[in-house]
This record gives sequence, structure tokens and C-alpha cells, in this order.
Amino acid sequence: MLKNILIAGCECGYEYEYREIKYRDPHPHPQDLNHLTIIDFSVNALQSPPQNFEILGGYLCPLSSSWLRKKLAGKHLPDGHREALLLLATEGTRWMVNRSYCSPDKLSQAILQECNDRFGEGFNISIIHICGIDAIENNTRILSTQYLLAVVDRPGYDSETLWKEILENATPDNRERLIWIAPWIGEMKSSTQLRKLLTNVTSDHVTLRQDLQDLVLASCIDYILEYNIEQWFQ
Repeated sequence: MLKNILIAGCECGYEYEYREIKYRDPHPHPQDLNHLTIIDFSVNALQSPPQNFEILGGYLCPLSSSWLRKKLAGKHLPDGHREALLLLATEGTRWMVNRSYCSPDKLSQAILQECNDRFGEGFNISIIHICGIDAIENNTRILSTQYLLAVVDRPGYDSETLWKEILENATPDNRERLIWIAPWIGEMKSSTQLRKLLTNVTSDHVTLRQDLQDLVLASCIDYILEYNIEQWFQ
């Protein structure tokens, strides 16, 4: 069976990643539990019929502050804080954090080369990137067609129309490497709610901790409070 690595890239700053899931989220917020759940949901889908991939693990790739400043308005967490929160979010999981800040293609090439160096060229492995359906246009443009791209359907979008348009306008190579993943139907935890909590925080950290406990990991909450992360959202 072909082994796969997933990679997830994050524009916000505290997300997790798979060894070849490219997941982009344009909102500057800490990693929330819903992101982690949806990533695991996506991996389960990739490991099930008809795909039947064997997922070895994955990387989360924070995007650089320089990129965020160009693409997103407002304040953004410094790289150090974003990396720390990513490391906390992936602690104890099979997902890792890559802090090279290189392009998706360069990272993919580096991973494949390292696998070849360690296990030999006979080690059959490939890379799968992942994104939400709202980011499919950008990802099909910047990511080499030699890598599979899993597209996660998301509530709130006219997914049927979007998917149809992409398939009609994509090149044959792009169409062939796309994998559609059914929409998440579980409980939705809003990242907007998380940002509002950090924007409107008071000195009452007891209440803030209680409000955050269903949205982010306990270790991330401790970090947010210890380093006054809320200042970057005000």
C-alpha cells in the first residue's frame, strides 16, 4: 500500500498539520478544537474507501509574519508565539510542526528527499495536501500538480457550484489530483467566537478560561493567559 504524508499550512498561526495536508485558514486566531477535529475527520476519510490511503503522519506549517502582513489586515501574532501554540496543539499527537516557512512545493520535496535518504528510493511514499473548498482556487494555482490535493467541503458554501466550476476550469492534471472530502457535519465551534473572546477580554481570567475551554486546548489556554496573547487581538 502506498504510504502518505499529510501537510497543513495555516495562515492564522496556531494550527496543526498533517504530513501532507495543506490547510489554510485566513483568520489570525489560536488553534481551536474544531480545526483539530476536522483534520482528523479528513484523515479518516482519506484512509477509508475508496481512497484507502495509509497516512503515516503529518506536518503543520505556520505561515510567516511577512506573508500575513501582506495578505491580512490588523495585528498578527509574532512567529514565536504562533509556533509555540502550534507545538502545544500537536503535543502527544502524530502531527508535527514544520518551521521552515518554505513553499508547499519545497517542503514536499524536502520531505520526500529525507524519506529517500533514510529508507531508500524503494520506500513508496507520496504527499497529500489539504485545503477547505473556499481555498481551492488558490491551492490549485500554487501547488504543483504532482501532489494530490484533498478538498474539504465546508458548511455555508455552495459547494456543488464551486466544485463544478473548479472541475470545468481546471487543467486535466489539476482535475485528476483533486480528492473531495464530504462536509463536516459535527458540532461547529466558531473561530469568530474565539477571536471575539480575545478581543473583548477583561482582567477576569477565570471567566475567560471557562469561556475558552470548549474552544482551545488547555495547554494553549495556559499559554494565552501567561503571555497575554489577547493584546494582539485588541
